[in-house]
Amino acid sequence: MVRWGLVLGLVSLGGCGGCGDDGNALPDTNRPIDAAVDAARDAAIDARPDAPTTCSTTMAPTVVPTSTATCNALAQTGCAAGEKCTWRSDVKIIGCVPTGAQPVGCACSTGAGYDDCVGGAYCAQGICKSICDYQGGFPMCSSDSACIRHSGVFAPSLTSPPVAGLCDPKCSPLVDNDFDGSGTQFSKGSGCNATSGCYGFPSQGTPPVTVFTCAALGDPTLVHRSPTPTSTTFTNQCAQGYIPLFYESYAVQQVLCIAMCQPQNCYAGNCGTNAENRWGVAPHRCTPSDRLGTFDNALGAEHCRYLWSLEIDRGTGTFLRSQHSDTLGFCFDHSTFVYDSDNDGQFTSSDLPLPACADLQITGTHDNNDLMNPTVYWGASDPPLGCVDTVVGGVQLAPHVPTQLDFVRAAYGPIVQAPRY
Repeated sequence: MVRWGLVLGLVSLGGCGGCGDDGNALPDTNRPIDAAVDAARDAAIDARPDAPTTCSTTMAPTVVPTSTATCNALAQTGCAAGEKCTWRSDVKIIGCVPTGAQPVGCACSTGAGYDDCVGGAYCAQGICKSICDYQGGFPMCSSDSACIRHSGVFAPSLTSPPVAGLCDPKCSPLVDNDFDGSGTQFSKGSGCNATSGCYGFPSQGTPPVTVFTCAALGDPTLVHRSPTPTSTTFTNQCAQGYIPLFYESYAVQQVLCIAMCQPQNCYAGNCGTNAENRWGVAPHRCTPSDRLGTFDNALGAEHCRYLWSLEIDRGTGTFLRSQHSDTLGFCFDHSTFVYDSDNDGQFTSSDLPLPACADLQITGTHDNNDLMNPTVYWGASDPPLGCVDTVVGGVQLAPHVPTQLDFVRAAYGPIVQAPRY
């Protein structure tokens, strides 16, 4: 029996039943469409006060809360008049505190274990943000924001996931990140401010869909193939433009920061001069001239792997397409990972490395008799490689029947998910 390699078990970024790119619920395609209901829902979403009208001077609260009431932070129920239901950072519980005056989008301050935001908002990175239901219910975020769970906020216990998220502004990962830090090649877009980067994580085929939002900047020294320094890995732990995504190799389960890139199709006879398409599109290639860090640019090494290949559930075969599926990629070193070429149920140094995209036809034979011939067995459209986009690869939105090839043959490491901080 061929087995899958070990997967690193870290805290999940959070699930959302049937979420769209904006973190809001997708329509149920099995029910009749009620235009009036849908219109009312959309109006409610767009009515969220994500942009302030006026901001007053922020003041840190000084009154120590005394309420012991049990309340609901999403519905804002269970508290007395003049109080709001929020996360109390002093005692690490959801509880009732005096309501603040700062609207969503305004600067805020924290004192006595809570903030001066209005009810239904929470102070994060110095800004009042709307509290939202990341499972797709109300309250929802506006169309330019996504509901993201934050580490250590609205979590009833250390072992339970947060019960609410916060509306973070959406952003464009290849535009709103400064990939070379203090260098001069990249200038950051206006989607995120100077103290935040555009971070996100592949969905692995489980809702919510892949979405990128502005989050506090990580360590600027953690660039491509930099080891993450702690056992708890946060999505925004790395420098902007890099996320903790893959193991160091099939044999070393050290999580590395990985560079984002702009992929382009690469397969036999269709990979550009000297197979350079495998690195991606300039200036967003997996090369030292476009990104910071350590790169192996040999033919069978660094490739810009399409995001869609990381948006498929390994167990069910469900593909959860996002707006970035065919336009964003991650630098993936084929030479550091092997597949079970001898079919003995183990991943060892005697197994063969993953093949280069430039050596592959669109589809492989997937015949066990060809396991020792990787350029025949594998195809450029196989998910563990992500050499081509979904159009060229023929990848459909509907679930496909998963095979060992999808989630067993290649031990390329973890899909690390973690909450924001």
